Amino acid sequence: MLACCFQYVDLRTRYIELMTLSSQYIKFITINLQRLETEE
Repeated sequence: MLACCFQYVDLRTRYIELMTLSSQYIKFITINLQRLETEE
């Protein structure tokens, strides 16, 4: 029972990490695209 619980928490943590990384990645790309557009 506990093992299942720990596994779930681990998956949730990884999912949250993934979402955080994704949002940072998207922000990074967006900023760079805007920078490229302003340079042209």
